[in-house]
Amino acid sequence: MIIVIINGQPAVGKLTIAKILANLTDFKLFHHHLISDLSKELFSYGSSGYYELNDILRLESIKLFARHKVEGVLFPFWYCANDYHEFILRLNQTAKDNDISLFKPI
Repeated sequence: MIIVIINGQPAVGKLTIAKILANLTDFKLFHHHLISDLSKELFSYGSSGYYELNDILRLESIKLFARHKVEGVLFPFWYCANDYHEFILRLNQTAKDNDISLFKPI
């Protein structure tokens, strides 16, 4: 399985690029809004519960993609080192534990 991470600041076109790539490939689009919108319904935006649920849903979904042999996933995601360092470490470990290739072209 391959996860293509499309990283960039907010509103630079990550989701637009990911949608184009999804139309050109069989890769699934797993974008931030799917997770964030759910988390905002259950926790205050920016709260520790909001971020914790975001991380759990992202990582557990990625494990399920691998378990169910999803060929590839497009993951537009904005992070900066200070805010998401721990998540990126857990993402790398999840990828290693589940035989997932992470690819960050952008």
